[in-house]
Parts: sequence; C-alpha cells; structure tokens
Amino acid sequence: MHRGRHPDIARSTAKRDVKGLVKALGCPGDGKVRAAAADALASLGDPRAVEPLVATLGDDHANVRTAAIAALGELADPRAVDALAAVLSRDHVLTGDAALSALVMIGAPSVDALVTTLENDNGFVREDAATALGQIGDMRAVEPLVATLHDNKESVRAAAAAALDRLGWSPDPGAAGAAYWVAKRQWGKCVKAAAIEPLVAVLHDEDEAVRKSASRVLVRIGARAVESLIDSLGWADWTTEAVLVDIGAPAVEPLVAHLHDERSGRREAIARVLGTIGDARAVEPLIPRLDDQADTVRSAAATALGRIGDTRAVEPLIPVLDDRANAVRAAAATALGRIGDTRAVEPLVGVVQGQTGFVRRDAADALDALGWSPDAGPAAVAYWIAKQHWDACVQVAAVEPLIAALGDAIGSVRTGAATALGQIADPRAVDALITVLNDNGEEVEV
Repeated sequence: MHRGRHPDIARSTAKRDVKGLVKALGCPGDGKVRAAAADALASLGDPRAVEPLVATLGDDHANVRTAAIAALGELADPRAVDALAAVLSRDHVLTGDAALSALVMIGAPSVDALVTTLENDNGFVREDAATALGQIGDMRAVEPLVATLHDNKESVRAAAAAALDRLGWSPDPGAAGAAYWVAKRQWGKCVKAAAIEPLVAVLHDEDEAVRKSASRVLVRIGARAVESLIDSLGWADWTTEAVLVDIGAPAVEPLVAHLHDERSGRREAIARVLGTIGDARAVEPLIPRLDDQADTVRSAAATALGRIGDTRAVEPLIPVLDDRANAVRAAAATALGRIGDTRAVEPLVGVVQGQTGFVRRDAADALDALGWSPDAGPAAVAYWIAKQHWDACVQVAAVEPLIAALGDAIGSVRTGAATALGQIADPRAVDALITVLNDNGEEVEV
C-alpha cells in the first residue's frame, strides 16, 4: 500500500482496496493524496465509501472537499444529501458549485433538502437551490418554486421562473402567474389586477431596472393598485410614494381614507403624498392632522397644506406657529408663505420677533414670499437677524437684539451677531461676547 510514508493510490485503486483508500482520506499533511483518494473512491463506486467521504467534507483543504463532493455525486447515494445541502449553504463560495452538481446527480432524493435551502439567508444559495430543482425535474418542486417567485432578490426570482420553465409549468392568470411574469420581466403581461401584489413587492428590489419597470406598470394599472400601494407604505418609503404621486388624482380619496391609520409613519407618508399630488380635496382631511399626536405627522400635514396652497388652510395653520416642536412650527411658517395669504403676515412677524433658530429664519422667508418689507423698529431688527443682514443691524446699533442672538440655535447667526457687536463696539456687549469666546459654531437645534 505504501511507498515511503504515502499511500499508493493507484495500487489501491487497481486492487479495489476500498478500506485502504478510505484510510488515505485521512492522510495527514498531504491534501493531494486525500483528494486523489476521494477521486479513486468515486471511480470504484462502492457504497461503503459514502460515510467516509461525507466525513471528508470537513477537510481543511477546499480541493479535498471538492473532490469528496464530486465523489459523492458520482456515487449518487441519498445518504449524502443532507451533508451536501449543508455544504451548499456553509461553503458556498469555495465548493458550492460542486455541491450543487452533486445534488443534481443524486436527483429526486435531493428535492426535499433543496426545497428547504430555498429559505436560506444567502440569496446566492437560494438561487442555486432553485436552479438545481429545475435541473432535477421533479414536479414536487413546483409549489415551492412558485412561492419563491415572491423572493426579495431578483436573481432568485429569475432562477425560480427558469426552473419552472424547465419543469413545464404554465403560469395561470392569477397571482402566481403574475409573480412569474414579474420574475421574467415580461412587464407587458403584468398590466392586470392580479399582478399588483408582486409588482408592489418588487418596488424595493435591489435592481434599479426592476424597480423602475414595476413602478411604470403600477402607474398604468392606476386606481386598482392604490390600496395595495397604501398597504405597503412604510417609513421614508420613497419609491411607493412616488408611484402614488404618479397615479395622482385617482389616489386621493383612498389616501384620505387612510389618514387615520394607527401607524404614524404611514400617516406621515400619506400626508406627504397628498401634498405632492396637490389636490384640493385633501385640504379638509389634512387639517385635523395638524393636531396629530406625532410631531412628524403634524409637520408633514403642514407641509402638505402649504404645497396644495388652498387658503382654507390659513386659519388652521396660524395656531401651529406655536406648536411644541420646532420642526412643526417651521413647517407651518413655510406653508403660510407658500399659500400667500396676507392674514399670515402679523402672526409670522410675531414668530420672527419671538423665536430663534430655523423657525425664525423660515418665518422671515415666508414674510419674503408674502411681499412683506421691514421698516424700522424691533420687528425689522428681528427680521434682519433672521436673514443675517448684519450691516442693517450695525446701522441701527441693535445691541440688545444682537446680544440675544448670541444664544441663537444657528451657529452662523451667533457668529454674525458677535461680528456685528464688535463693529458697534458698545460696552454693553462685552460680558456677553466673553461668554461666547469658546463657541464652536455648531447648530444646536433643528
């Protein structure tokens, strides 16, 4: 058996010495010998080699594992199926292709293990499992493959569709057929109600082309797709929102009906969509959302009302200038500026005089939109500070307002106020300026 310290693989093969070759599978320090032993056992076709070869699947050398996998495929013994399926999942990069081929060679006994593998966390493993099931050709795989048409990875869905083709499966006119046509990217065959769910499901696919194509088809489907799209809305779900916006007017009434959804993220998304669509039918339903318990929903509702631009929203928006949340107050100020009704001027002037940071800045911008011009006095000084017109502040020696602005939330306002005070050179500002010498200029609130 041995020449020196190494097993003689050729001699053992010629003698059909299965036990000797099995022993050679454990030859220490020489992966080439172990791989050759696995190859030899495959050529002998003796079932006694199955369990030792399965044990060799844990070898440190990838080439030895690959040889053992190939041997198990040649032996086509069902006892190896679970171990090979485990290799497909565990060692996919190095020996996954070999494991896949071996499972296909074993055939029908591999089906159950491969079906289980369709649920693996690794998308590439799921893709391989679907491909293998198609190659094996066992009709037991049809139902699991149809379910895989809804996988969240485009390549897995495509592999499942291709496997179903090999199995001779014909898509029906229902949801399964629709999912099949989505997986095949046959978009023209998806313009029917049955395709809505699988189309919505791929709106967040990793493949941009798939997302865009699904979006276009859903827009063509139009009103029939709206409820499913609303059901899929989530936090910052921009793709779905964009489809609803493109559907436009037919989506307004269903969206309004869901403004009371228990999930704040969905209420916020619906408000955003309604604002972007800009249909006046949404005004009255959006107004109650200005009192929503969620800050984000109140802000989105205010923004939406501003985008729609209907004057019915002016009176409800004015009290929101005193909302507890900065972002909501700022959104209300911007909305009032966009609507363009002069009833908002006085309240916005009050915001400019009474608040700081981004809220004051947005209120000043809203006053610009309304055509308001500052004259003299405290309101003008507050406006100039908000707009960071420091020369105007220096000219009127606005010491006290500038000292107050040293505590503003916006770093550039604090810096500008300090510079203006330095130019005015009023002794009253000295103590306040000393306290801000270490200011790093960061914004401290939004």
